[in-house]
Amino acid sequence: MSITITGDKMVRNHLNRIEKAISITPKRLVKIAGEARNMIRDRTNKAQSFTGSPFKTLNQVYADRKAKKGKQPIPNLHWSGNLLNSMQVKGIKDGAEIYFNTAESKVIAEAHHFGKGQPRRSFFKLGKKIREYIFKEVHKPIKKAV
Repeated sequence: MSITITGDKMVRNHLNRIEKAISITPKRLVKIAGEARNMIRDRTNKAQSFTGSPFKTLNQVYADRKAKKGKQPIPNLHWSGNLLNSMQVKGIKDGAEIYFNTAESKVIAEAHHFGKGQPRRSFFKLGKKIREYIFKEVHKPIKKAV
């Protein structure tokens, strides 16, 4: 007496369809990274660090200087707008990258983020909210396929 189970090819085909359904295209990863970049910009514009806590306040001399130039005297890393606008996204092997596209912006971003020569205002990290967003977006096709 025996039981024979066949259909190995059918199972493999089904698994291949699931694998294709849950794969995340490079274009999709760039789109997710682009939204993460936008979230970093929005959070920074609100003068918040990657943890959501407020940045250290500006010293009064610099706050007055910004106000005289018609800018908000808050620590949102906006002087000319070049820093946050130079934050770009590109596809890389097996993923996507958020980066600063000019050498000057890289230096300024690092100085602000690590507090080199000024108060530390750590803005260039994903933070919990953005990580949760990325996780949700990456898992959408998995949930749909399964």
